[in-house]
Amino acid sequence: AYTHFDLLNLYGKPYKPESAISDRGIPIATQIDIEQKYEAATVEEVYNQIFADIKEGRELLQVEQQSRDVQYRFSKRSAMALEARVRLYHQDWEDALELAEELIPSCSLENLNEATAGDPALVTSKEAIMSLEVIGSYYLNGGMHITSQLLEKYNQAGDKRLGVYFKENGDYYVCKREYGNNARITFRSGEIYLIAAEAAAHVEGRLELAKTRLKELMVNRLTPDYYAEKAVEIDGMNQNQLIEEIANERARELAIEGHRWFDLRRTTRPSMEKTYVLNGEERTATLTPVSYTHLRAHETLSDL
Repeated sequence: AYTHFDLLNLYGKPYKPESAISDRGIPIATQIDIEQKYEAATVEEVYNQIFADIKEGRELLQVEQQSRDVQYRFSKRSAMALEARVRLYHQDWEDALELAEELIPSCSLENLNEATAGDPALVTSKEAIMSLEVIGSYYLNGGMHITSQLLEKYNQAGDKRLGVYFKENGDYYVCKREYGNNARITFRSGEIYLIAAEAAAHVEGRLELAKTRLKELMVNRLTPDYYAEKAVEIDGMNQNQLIEEIANERARELAIEGHRWFDLRRTTRPSMEKTYVLNGEERTATLTPVSYTHLRAHETLSDL
């Protein structure tokens, strides 16, 4: 299920309820056969396979939460987190909200205002639910600059994540987050709060719950003074404003964890332009809503 979900979001069309039944997805491969002929299924058919696999898998799982040394394996909690993420992408708002709400009582958050708090994306973090993917690399931490589009989303004085995630390197910021065996993350508490907030914002009558979940995350990430200011702002938001704020908070909270590209293509799919240097030559890659699937991987990083 997890593999098909990742592949679908990399190579299939974004989910749209009105056209998923005919939109081109990816091949469904449920058996090992190197001679099989792969035919692309529709987006809805792939999601149906994903949901069926999650259902079967959750019925077989016996361990509530894997111990830290084998936290790369699925557990009951991580399978629930996977389904919550998939339901969010599939716009099953009530189902995504129910799953996230069931998880939240067991989802501790790192309070970045405390001196002992660590990066929430580490295997050792209290937030870790499943730790499989490495989130950084030598190149990301040394040779790649963080874009102004991302940095501008943070309050320079009031957002504690800025100093945890990034560091200054001359005239630029680079990634400060660890990479290697201790910096693996698949699902963590911060994302669950964001799933609950986004899903609730789309469910009639649950706007206040959406605001509550968003503020519960923010109080652990912002300085007390800035949080007090931000909480008042959130309390005054209407539905559209809140959904936009949640999207921006996902960009801030989940930076460098592999979510931003998927979030952009499943929501607003904005046009973007990136200037970069390849083999000593300056080039510009333009990403438009109709051509994003044709760009090479190195040309899809403009809004990390």
